[in-house]
Amino acid sequence: MTWLQEVFGRNKVVIGMVNCPPLPGTPRYDSQKGMRFILKRAEHDLLALQEGGIDAVLFHNENDRPFVTDIGPEIVATMARAITQVLPKVMVPFGVDVLADTRSALAIALATGAAFVREDSGSWIDESGELLRYRRKIGADAVKLVFSINTEVLAQRELALVAHGAASYFGADAVSVAYVGTPDREAAIPEAREVLPEGHVPHASVRTSDLAIVKRATSAPVFVNVGSRKENVAEQLAIADGVIVGSDLKVGGITWNEVDPTRVRAYMAAVDTVPGR
Repeated sequence: MTWLQEVFGRNKVVIGMVNCPPLPGTPRYDSQKGMRFILKRAEHDLLALQEGGIDAVLFHNENDRPFVTDIGPEIVATMARAITQVLPKVMVPFGVDVLADTRSALAIALATGAAFVREDSGSWIDESGELLRYRRKIGADAVKLVFSINTEVLAQRELALVAHGAASYFGADAVSVAYVGTPDREAAIPEAREVLPEGHVPHASVRTSDLAIVKRATSAPVFVNVGSRKENVAEQLAIADGVIVGSDLKVGGITWNEVDPTRVRAYMAAVDTVPGR
């Protein structure tokens, strides 16, 4: 039995994003709306995802852009409070992602009982030694680490080598794959990147050929990290062990909007066509 089956009870896992509104101290934080708005949005998105049949959720500070690595204690405190506030209503496994400070994410995960942490910046290739030591130091060994493979990491080494090393050398419990490519590959395959309406985050879908390379190269579970939609999720899950999905579940398909339970149900209906899920 894999840890995915132990934690999520699934062979193929769908993780939906609870993207907190901008947190205190960040450029887009709205002091007029304050903490009440942050807590209300977190609860709404959690319940909407669960109502739609999601397998798990990931609490994230997506709206704190542009990100910094030296986040303040106000970010840790606010995320911990938001998760704790909704914890009595959490009915599925959950994780934490703090851009760009995975040590803080681990601390929040330990304090709130999260099952996993996603490292989403690609910095694990330089920082995993310190990160794994920190996980051991604070007694968070049960918290699984999902390391993201993205363009910045790929620029240093071939995709298969990065994927293999993530688990075998750097200690990843799972890897998540964003769009991987170089400018010349994008020019050669223009359909890999889409032109989206204003307000959308222009994430291209992960190519199934890249997913297959990663899947063959590592023994760790493989997730689609960005660009999953109801139209392509079945094809992705034919290869990957799971998806982490945000924008396609939001009102209008826009990342910064609240979760739309109707879109969640439509997405999960597509997921449920995957054999052996």
